Amino acid sequence: ATDDMAAGTGVAEPLRRAVGELRKFSGLIGDGLRGVSLADDFTPSPSETLKRVRDDYSVSSNLVVRFRSDTICESEVLAAELRSRFTAPDTGIGGRLAFKRLQGTHVTPNTPDLRQGVEGADEFGATEAADAAVRELEALVDE
Repeated sequence: ATDDMAAGTGVAEPLRRAVGELRKFSGLIGDGLRGVSLADDFTPSPSETLKRVRDDYSVSSNLVVRFRSDTICESEVLAAELRSRFTAPDTGIGGRLAFKRLQGTHVTPNTPDLRQGVEGADEFGATEAADAAVRELEALVDE
């Protein structure tokens, strides 16, 4: 199917190499996930995280990030717990908490740099597109 789509365009061979590299990459991901239970997706659990913040966390200057399209984020709850832990109830004086809202989803921070390890990526302009995406992400963080 790849050859049919690229026939006559001069990109069949680079496309075939890129697909081969992506298959290798996906195989590595599968190997890394063997034996991982998806039920253990969040370890520690959100309630355990809040308990650890409440009982043991000692860093009073924090940045909490919420991605606008994240439907499972609990940043507001975490921010409230941090504020409660580091703000004196009688004076209102305490640690520093910065709360940022950025474009993205729950997996935005885990997005890999797709430019690395894909042979032939430059032939399709992938490096330029990835550089533009990195600039956009950096601009979001500076908001």
